[in-house]
Amino acid sequence: MAFVWEAYLDESRTRDIENGGGDVYTVSCLIAPSFVWEPFSAAWADALKCSGAEGKLFHMKDVLHGPKGSEWEGWTETQRKLLFQKLAGVMGSFVLFGYCGSIPMDAYNELYAPTHEKDGPITPYQLVLQGTLEAFMESAANAPEAVRPSAENPVVVLMEENQVLEADLTHQFLNLTKSQDGWTEIFSAILPIGKGPEPLQAADMVAWEGSTYASRHTVGTSARPVRMLYRSLEQLPGFTFSTAPRTFLARHVDTLINLRLTLTDDQRATVDAQYEAARSEMQRLRDPSYKRPGSAD
Repeated sequence: MAFVWEAYLDESRTRDIENGGGDVYTVSCLIAPSFVWEPFSAAWADALKCSGAEGKLFHMKDVLHGPKGSEWEGWTETQRKLLFQKLAGVMGSFVLFGYCGSIPMDAYNELYAPTHEKDGPITPYQLVLQGTLEAFMESAANAPEAVRPSAENPVVVLMEENQVLEADLTHQFLNLTKSQDGWTEIFSAILPIGKGPEPLQAADMVAWEGSTYASRHTVGTSARPVRMLYRSLEQLPGFTFSTAPRTFLARHVDTLINLRLTLTDDQRATVDAQYEAARSEMQRLRDPSYKRPGSAD
């Protein structure tokens, strides 16, 4: 019977300089059939409840640092360890594929600069997203034909609402899927959803841990021990953490430079128009004089 795969994305950038880390950009992606996510969400909520965090919105930055006045204020390291252990167990029970890719920003900037004006911006998100989807397709190729991603079993990609990132990534997603044979039918849509769903909370945890590890121990020279939560996540079946070397970046930049050559004139005009609209919105939001609707004067 046909079904839909759902892939949840989150991104993180870590510059852990004070702990001997480097500057990295990370994207996490958790993938499972759509019918899995409802019991996953129930189990995630139950893990929060059993750990004394019932009703709290899980966000790694808040959990770890407990900002004053936040619902996580006063949480101890012992409480956090118990919570992380339970949540990692939930992911291991339900999530079929987990990917977390990081890019060293010094290598990205070195390779990105020459292509910026000639071929349009190639973002870190775009590079890691391509690597993530390729890794998923390679893994899923070994799945039984009845459940293998296809036009009958499409993949819907979901990301947290973000006015700037959302517009830019939608353009990149369209460009990417149209450049790969059969991907337009398989990766049917990328959709923004509101903040809070349990799968996005899980993707946030994976992105934080992957980015911290890559910053401190792959790109940087930190003497700090590897975090226990990272160790737990990297050992889960179907989970992959990686940091792209320069050779990976060079290959993908070359691929992305040629993406537009594979599009028809109509497709190119459509994605270019969407991208220009997104660029204008991004510039407007970055203008220091711009005030969001409802903000104080």
